[in-house]
Amino acid sequence: MQAHVTLRAPDGRIYQLSHGDLVGRIWSAALCLSDPQVSEAHAMVSLRGSSLKLLALRGLFAVNGEPQRELVLAPGQVIFFTRTLSVEVLNVILPNRVLAIEGEGLPPSPLSGVCSLMPGPSLRPGTHEDALAVFFESDEQWQVRTSAGIEEVEAGWTRSLGPHLVKLNWLSLSTAGNATIAEGRVQAAMEIICRFDAVTIHRAGHPSVRIAGRAARLISELAAVGEPLQWEALAREIWTEDIDAHMLRKRFDTVLGRLREKLRSVGIRANLVRSDHSGLFELVLRPEDTLTDAS
Repeated sequence: MQAHVTLRAPDGRIYQLSHGDLVGRIWSAALCLSDPQVSEAHAMVSLRGSSLKLLALRGLFAVNGEPQRELVLAPGQVIFFTRTLSVEVLNVILPNRVLAIEGEGLPPSPLSGVCSLMPGPSLRPGTHEDALAVFFESDEQWQVRTSAGIEEVEAGWTRSLGPHLVKLNWLSLSTAGNATIAEGRVQAAMEIICRFDAVTIHRAGHPSVRIAGRAARLISELAAVGEPLQWEALAREIWTEDIDAHMLRKRFDTVLGRLREKLRSVGIRANLVRSDHSGLFELVLRPEDTLTDAS
């Protein structure tokens, strides 16, 4: 069973949210709250070490009358997203371990809800037409759908999917929310200054790097939020026109690819903007790096 929180919405409906799920006004949020005072991506459930937390993204929430940016979820809490709109925490499930997929180029990534293994490889939430495999849970048993059909899976399951050899293993809960990717190279400390659609990166002994346009917007939005953000919520801050999710993802991946190419070309690690392989993106800063949000 995956880590999840059970919430009662204002209309009395019951929802289960897992790591990476959004609460907000956007239609794709796991808990959609139709209120003009609720942000599209208001908050996110996140597995952090041995706790399941609610993290504020583009709006605060309150518990016991106190505004919060981060909350360790526990039964009995009443969380207010506006003065009059609240949800109740009914239960929090935290198993000792979660099932995760890993392989060459793919760090251990917890399976959650319905998720797709994509070429690359990477793990994305939901189902996708070009997925190599789709994992889903039914009656507390994980299953996978591939070109060969549907089968039950458990720890130790190993397959070659496309060019990738992947394996399922148990991942302790204490590390499931904190997977990292190491570059393995020593680089100069960075000073990153974000000004909405212009980002400047300074490094001692190197020319300054200027990033403009939507690539800069991507960095600036992540800097403003200060937390990992689901890809669609991030993309809709950059493209405000009405675009279907498939086309939006193509545009997002194109901009992200161009950004990483530019970073590589000037000797900056390409995973400055990193995916956790479950649809969340974040800025990866080292202790010696500094970030200024001047938007």
